[in-house]
Amino acid sequence: MYNFTPPPSDKCAGIYIHVPFCTKICPFCSFPVFRNRPDLHETYVSALLKEIELTSAQRYAGTPITSLYIGGGTPSLLSVENLVRIVNHVTKYYRVADRMTVSLECNPEGIVPEYLYALKNIGITRLSLGIQSFDDGILHRLGRVHNSEDCTRIVDAAQDAGFTNINLDLMYGTPFHTADNTMRDVERFLAYRPAHISAYALTVEPGTRFAVKTDYARQIEQQSGAISEIFAVIRDRLQGAGIYLYEVSNFAAPGAESVQNLLYWTDADYYGFGPGAHGKTGGQRRANTSNFRLWQQALHADRLPPADEETLTPDNRRDEFLMIRLRTVWGFDFDELHTHTGLTREAFLALPAVQTILRADYAELRVHRFRLTPSGLMLADRIAADISCDAARLTA
Repeated sequence: MYNFTPPPSDKCAGIYIHVPFCTKICPFCSFPVFRNRPDLHETYVSALLKEIELTSAQRYAGTPITSLYIGGGTPSLLSVENLVRIVNHVTKYYRVADRMTVSLECNPEGIVPEYLYALKNIGITRLSLGIQSFDDGILHRLGRVHNSEDCTRIVDAAQDAGFTNINLDLMYGTPFHTADNTMRDVERFLAYRPAHISAYALTVEPGTRFAVKTDYARQIEQQSGAISEIFAVIRDRLQGAGIYLYEVSNFAAPGAESVQNLLYWTDADYYGFGPGAHGKTGGQRRANTSNFRLWQQALHADRLPPADEETLTPDNRRDEFLMIRLRTVWGFDFDELHTHTGLTREAFLALPAVQTILRADYAELRVHRFRLTPSGLMLADRIAADISCDAARLTA
């Protein structure tokens, strides 16, 4: 397994900006998005800038921002001019690190080379490209707007524009994927020598069109064993090419790990701006309303938007720590475990669920560190839930 240790989480923070516009709503998407309305872009950006100002004044503690991630939705629907306004506002109202990573999600459709050159010139340092597949049949069944030619065009143009820190999204594990077409995609991805690949098995979320109009969820459940096997093949091929698994769904060349992801997985603070955006500072979690009208009305009245706010209890913090850290290749050391959960090394190792996964070779125990093995990572969410249940009974 890849030996990687993330930076300390108490010395950095991040910002996530949610752009809710999409050319088309994908049938598997459960995010707070709606069809693109160019007439609302100015309203959106003006409200977003106000939210950045208000949050800076009310809650910001001064920790340097190491990552600004503009996601969605489809942020690349915004003009370069609007993106400049957003980035400049963040640097005006927040203390940013000297080498802050500025990431932008882009979908392949409708992107011209000039746009990518302009992104490079305004300080975007990382692109995340929603490729999903180079197979037109798969793209069609996923409900994507773009085709394989669009995929080729955008990756070529991004590299020509000078971007070296590029993530490519790869979808696998659908009812219409086979081992052959999946590995053909993997080879196409590797041909571009990307710095980062996010590989996601399809999850059918409640309320999506796939959930309502198909039986894909049942089919995926029936194929779970085969999906785990193909992921192992994907993992081995990518790692053989020097792109290493560092979290259940994410692979990177050494040094190209997503800074934003590392903030989430190391319990660092991050601020969420935009309708439906989530943030966490200290023991407080905040989720903005996903209602665009309510969000922008509050901000245009100089108020923070309605939000669900939650103070994390000790049980919440324990469960979140286990869920997040067991998805990573570094796991946790026992000092961290005690700080976040109150569990000592001895008490943790005595939990029945922990003993079970150690016997099954799903976990690796070192003197000061605990992490899941490659086979255990495939079951990370279930393992974390089982350990949390045992820990809850211990402290009840």
